[in-house]
Amino acid sequence: AEPPPRTPTASLATAGGVLGSEAIDAAAAEASPAAAWAALRAFLETHCTVERNFAPTEAAARAALAADPSSSLRLPQWLTRRFTRGRGGGDGGAGGGAAAAGGMARRGANPTALLAIYAQHGRLEEAARLAIAELRAHARGADAVTRTRFAAAWFPTPLLMHVRDLVARVPALDGLRAELDHELDEHRRRAEADSAKLAGFAASR
Repeated sequence: AEPPPRTPTASLATAGGVLGSEAIDAAAAEASPAAAWAALRAFLETHCTVERNFAPTEAAARAALAADPSSSLRLPQWLTRRFTRGRGGGDGGAGGGAAAAGGMARRGANPTALLAIYAQHGRLEEAARLAIAELRAHARGADAVTRTRFAAAWFPTPLLMHVRDLVARVPALDGLRAELDHELDEHRRRAEADSAKLAGFAASR
């Protein structure tokens, strides 16, 4: 007899086993998605550290989305926050304006990795919403002086434009595409204005 088809939960559990979590395998055996997610969370909170460059979190997100070709599965908020913490707005991170001034390059976070994962797996609505949230957080989380002082603010412009192009191909996402276009234009204008301020500060010294 052929083995039963693999469920998203079982696939997620196997990914967890690769990461070294026997608890996730046990949870999947009970066919309980909630138990599997809880076991994965416990594993990541224990073993996914700065020393490992948070690679297990990225691997878990990729495995979860790859296990669900129907695109019905959504990553839980606690998992996405591991990528976006430090952004502000109640994401559980810290850093305030200084953190926001760094753009998508923040200590202890990697929103760029999550954006790339969403794009790779065709999760274009999630990708667009993430990009918009990051651009808006940078705009409101730091005033012009702080943004100028942290001149090394970084955004993955090629990836952001790639997401924008992918979203533009889906008529149902026209509203999000327009929002993303607007935020990208505003970001470009702010960057140009901040650069001019920085040059003015340097000339006045």
